[in-house]
Amino acid sequence: MIVDLVLLLSIGLFSGLFGGLLGIGGSIILLPALAILFSHRYPPDYQHVFQAAAMIMNFFVALPSALAHRKEKNLLGPLLKWLVPSGIIAIVLGVMASNLHVFQGDGTRHLQHLLAIFLFYVLGYNLYRLVKRNRLPDVTPEMAGKISPWKTTFAVGLPMGFSGGLLGIGGGALCVPLLQVLLKIPLPRAIANSSATIVWTSLLGAVYKTLSVPDTTGGPWTAVKLALLIIPTSFIGGYLGARLIYVLPRNVIRVIFCGLMLYSGLKLLFTGPNQPTPAEPIQHPITNTQH
Repeated sequence: MIVDLVLLLSIGLFSGLFGGLLGIGGSIILLPALAILFSHRYPPDYQHVFQAAAMIMNFFVALPSALAHRKEKNLLGPLLKWLVPSGIIAIVLGVMASNLHVFQGDGTRHLQHLLAIFLFYVLGYNLYRLVKRNRLPDVTPEMAGKISPWKTTFAVGLPMGFSGGLLGIGGGALCVPLLQVLLKIPLPRAIANSSATIVWTSLLGAVYKTLSVPDTTGGPWTAVKLALLIIPTSFIGGYLGARLIYVLPRNVIRVIFCGLMLYSGLKLLFTGPNQPTPAEPIQHPITNTQH
């Protein structure tokens, strides 16, 4: 019990830290960690509990991060005007997709495999950023107002939101590179506006996903209790990450992050299906609720 608590607090802290540093919401660390460390002890449907808790945490990681970026005046209002609504619509659709029958019971392994594939994409992008040295010129709010709303909506907002709803991630791991590559937004502003968008998409997505958590896992309250345990340290980590982005060498951060993505992706792909021991009562991590 104490070991589980320490693990969750540590996972929350590092999820928030990397979320704040890279503008990715934090669940890209949290979800693989929960799946690797806990899922083998619980029924397959607990993947939905993990996703709901991660989406709740995303809000509390993104909020202090967005506030810190706002203080640095890196938010672009004309861009967020289209990113936020499209992201909200898409994350609802993504949650609906994650709740389809194909992703229930043993089918939750498909969600873990999709998450693993997404981690490899994140790994590839960050390796690319390690070798690509050029920096994009700054974009002012006036310049952002001239960016095509359709491009912002269909090329960034919708893909970001749908991936977030389907996999339980913040969506920033997709949003940040899309903002850079397609809209030519420099990295600090891309991270800042990704975090600000995640505040709204994760809030709506978390409510929907939590209310749809299967009764076989204890229902919505199970996800809420798990989230409450990881939110405090993830909140602290998110704020620290958003402040440290202007201090720490980014290449060192990326190398560590890439190692985590490689390990987590391989672990999720090649770990067998969840097989809790029948002789033992099934308990929720940390909360000790028996089912």
